Amino acid sequence: MVLMQILGSAKETVDFIKSKFQIRQCRNFKKNRRVCLNYHIGRCLGPCANDVSKEEYQKQIDQIIMFLEGKVDNVKHKLEEEMQKAAKEEKYEEAALIRDRIQAIENISQKQKVSNAVNNDIDVIGIAKNDFGVCVEVFFVRGSKMIGREHYFLNDLKDMETNEILSGFIKEYYIESQNIPSKIMIEEEIEDEELLSEMLSEISDRKVEIKSPKKGEKLRFVEMAKNNAKVTLENKTEDKYEILSELKEKLNLDKFPRKIETFDISNISGTNIVARNVCYGESEK
Repeated sequence: MVLMQILGSAKETVDFIKSKFQIRQCRNFKKNRRVCLNYHIGRCLGPCANDVSKEEYQKQIDQIIMFLEGKVDNVKHKLEEEMQKAAKEEKYEEAALIRDRIQAIENISQKQKVSNAVNNDIDVIGIAKNDFGVCVEVFFVRGSKMIGREHYFLNDLKDMETNEILSGFIKEYYIESQNIPSKIMIEEEIEDEELLSEMLSEISDRKVEIKSPKKGEKLRFVEMAKNNAKVTLENKTEDKYEILSELKEKLNLDKFPRKIETFDISNISGTNIVARNVCYGESEK
């Protein structure tokens, strides 16, 4: 139940941004094109039609970034300044729109509050394994709010111990990251925990802790990340099983195909031959 509430809050955040900030939502962006419905109903400023200045549009993008980083008070302060300015210039419709945006930010911030036990910038990492591979789930908590999650499949690491996978993932994931949190919570201790903490602290120029909680609210977050990784991996496994089962049936095979190779050969009038081989399957031991 708690997990669904958190993930629901993340979806609500996306829906909120789309509805309350007038940014474009079209995928095929071309300037000087005819504006779409979102423009006409007040949900887009119309950058494709050059109907808004670059500075004005960037202002909204900056506010969204601050909001996602948990800097809600900063966003509200800037919006309040804009609202007062619009009111003084007798742009009452614009002022009302900004007022509604401030109220909506306050409402969604209340809904997304997580426990006081989780009050820093934190990444929570959970891992699940089965015969098909490994899934790593990362929850992002910023400014006491759950703002999103990501998952990664590591198919070649299923025979490794969990602590080894955690250590390797942290190195690969954060060493080039521009968004290192102040705390990383994992399900079990790793041997190079202190060394990794020092390395990430040096990269981010602030103290970074790696912890494996044993009880309380923080442990519950780690368990949620782990359970979510398990569900994600099970869904992927089921999809893979269904695909292999259908392929087995179509090709009249006695067993599931474990390795599939495809070849593509191209040439120009019989010369300049180029060939490519793509191989799918389990790694050979």
